[in-house]
Amino acid sequence: PTTDNIKITEEYFQKSEVEARHIMATQYRSTKSLYQCVVRKATLPNMFDGSKSLMHILEGDVLDVLEENIGPSQMYHLCRSQKKKKPVKEVSHDDDNGDDHQNSQNNILCSVGWYPKWFLEKI
Repeated sequence: PTTDNIKITEEYFQKSEVEARHIMATQYRSTKSLYQCVVRKATLPNMFDGSKSLMHILEGDVLDVLEENIGPSQMYHLCRSQKKKKPVKEVSHDDDNGDDHQNSQNNILCSVGWYPKWFLEKI
């Protein structure tokens, strides 16, 4: 295989993973949680980066637990993270003074995936 073919294949799988994560987040956005947990230990990105993994989670984050004891050896919970997006400033073209306005549409980022249950503490 050529370098170009490998690059195209990697881009395809990355795109598929992004699409799968979007579908999962959309599906579980409004699902009622069983309970909430606080993250007591963040996972290492290079050790926990599968297509079903809940990523970009920090110690102290609060997660909604949607399903318990799933995955290999039932070592994970299906969790949802809902974080406020950083505000995006837009330049208004409606007035001449050039003031910036913050865009408040879609200000919640929803992510869904598996998280190791032994890193979570029920609250």
